[in-house]
Amino acid sequence: TAAEAVLKMLDDYGYAYNSGGSVKQEFYLSSIARADAFKGCKIGERLEKLLKRDGITFTSPGSRDRLSEFDFTRGSGWLYFINGSYCPGKAMSAWKLNGGEKIVLRYTVAYGKRRRCDSDNRRNIIRLLCSLERRRDH
Repeated sequence: TAAEAVLKMLDDYGYAYNSGGSVKQEFYLSSIARADAFKGCKIGERLEKLLKRDGITFTSPGSRDRLSEFDFTRGSGWLYFINGSYCPGKAMSAWKLNGGEKIVLRYTVAYGKRRRCDSDNRRNIIRLLCSLERRRDH
């Protein structure tokens, strides 16, 4: 399943995680952790204005070592995409893989809405995601 593939990748590259459900049923990632993986993560000024405009509730930013659901905002958390398609409302454990699928994890701060923000802040927030994606491709 997608859950098994993601957990194997996280384990292979030394990331810890917390999750809900089980690998067999209703699995979702609630946090990903590794020393300094999220150092410097912050919401930039432009993105903050957009989030405030949309009424998003802000929370504490979490830590430099862990990025969890509800860090930064009440609408934040880990999303997953298979072959470029967002998979809303379907647990990772429900996706059976055939082989060769590309799984990408993304962290959202606005219930999955796509936001544009300055490149420095965007780079910090998705550093782990890009790292995992590159490693998976090799």
